[in-house]
Amino acid sequence: HGLSIWFDSTLAERVCYSNAPGEPELIYGHAFFPWSTPVPLAEGDTVSVSICADLIGDDYIWRWETCVFDQGDANKVKANFKQSSFFGAPLSPSQLRKRDAAYMPNVDEDGEIDRFILTLMDGEQPLGEIASRASDRFPSRFPRWEDALTRVGRLSQKYSQ
Repeated sequence: HGLSIWFDSTLAERVCYSNAPGEPELIYGHAFFPWSTPVPLAEGDTVSVSICADLIGDDYIWRWETCVFDQGDANKVKANFKQSSFFGAPLSPSQLRKRDAAYMPNVDEDGEIDRFILTLMDGEQPLGEIASRASDRFPSRFPRWEDALTRVGRLSQKYSQ
């Protein structure tokens, strides 16, 4: 229960951009903004939405205000929500599918890299050695040892004691 949003844009004559469902996935996907409680909708109901994204650091805090009017009558409010992603981000439909109990995941290359690095973090090897081994194992991802060391350092900061 919520809102699925996307946009269509004309950038110049005959140059269009769309991230609508059914279109090829691009850098900007469509998003799902959940409602805090289900709202039964009927034909003729009106849903009014205001969406705002505020850039905070490297990410956005989303706010969405939703008002559902019974049969479009402004005096008959079925639901009124004021929500924010401050404590959690809205998820795309593909992100939601990946949280389903029946979803069968396959680890992508980033997951393989992290698993490899974390396995080497056994208290027996310094980060520099782990970075060298990661660079050797994934040369296209870490063309320079420093690139691997950055990734290893980030994981060490997050997971080591």
